[in-house]
Amino acid sequence: MLHSSLYQMMHFVIARRNAKAANVIANFSNVPLSVCDFSNVISRKDLALYAIILTLSEMNRTEIKAKVLKNAKVKEMMEAYPDGSNIFENFLNGHFEAFQQQMSAIEQHLQFDLMFGAHLKPEIFRKIRMLALRQYVLPYKIIDMRDIAKGFGCKLEDIE
Repeated sequence: MLHSSLYQMMHFVIARRNAKAANVIANFSNVPLSVCDFSNVISRKDLALYAIILTLSEMNRTEIKAKVLKNAKVKEMMEAYPDGSNIFENFLNGHFEAFQQQMSAIEQHLQFDLMFGAHLKPEIFRKIRMLALRQYVLPYKIIDMRDIAKGFGCKLEDIE
């Protein structure tokens, strides 16, 4: 049932076991979100944001494609956040400047969040950005740091 999965996911987030939380999200049951009321635990938008950052930080590209983008339940969950599926597309297709802007918006929204606020989880956003950076530089033997900064739409100092 979705409620028990939701509580299990929240337990793993609190325990800082993000990989297990991401796995729970990827395996949500077939109970339609529209018939569930879990507003006493988390808003639909925050659930979508949690799902985005947990899956991006803990799943590889193949898992994201199979367990997130091809999972109707997870896609339905993402609809609560306007850029939900678009952020995955930008990550997977190498649109890193747009991806970074979307990640910054999520980080700003969750700035004071109990689970992922700036006081608790800055490392999860750093981890996601490092995964994107690795994906960007992987095909190159030599790359200029200025090209990376341009590709990510940020300052050279931020990349260094």
